[in-house]
Amino acid sequence: MTNPDVTQGTSVSTFQYLRAVTKSLALGTALAYQASPRLSGSRTAIVSAAGRCTPSGDSVAALTVSNGGQIHASYYQHCSPSLKIGVEMETDARPRESATTLGYETNISQTDFVLRGSVDANFVVRSVMMKKLTTLPVTLVLCSQLNHRTGIYQCGIGLTIEK
Repeated sequence: MTNPDVTQGTSVSTFQYLRAVTKSLALGTALAYQASPRLSGSRTAIVSAAGRCTPSGDSVAALTVSNGGQIHASYYQHCSPSLKIGVEMETDARPRESATTLGYETNISQTDFVLRGSVDANFVVRSVMMKKLTTLPVTLVLCSQLNHRTGIYQCGIGLTIEK
């Protein structure tokens, strides 16, 4: 995929390849290339190696390592028909930063109600509640975010219109 902007003289291109090695293991690589007059040296490229393991139909583990010192690892588990959990870790070796997020999703099928939430290592708590309105092709969405370190609270409301 390429996204050129001729007016600004910038371009971002990504190339990805993922191949199943076995039934439960896939390996691949990705290349991200950016050209911009604002970058030091006007160009940069990042190469990544990736792997995805699905030991069962209920879980997925993934790992991506790049030449820029970034590591991204994630694990997802389908615990029951109504509960899913996941954890994600992103690490960048250059500024020595790391962030971890733990999330969940629960689905109460009798009421068409879905609740998603997450908390991360920066003490940011997020929640999304979705309720399908059975008489209309509409889903009501309520969301909130609380950053405990800064004390900033945000909330929102929306409608998702289905075809």
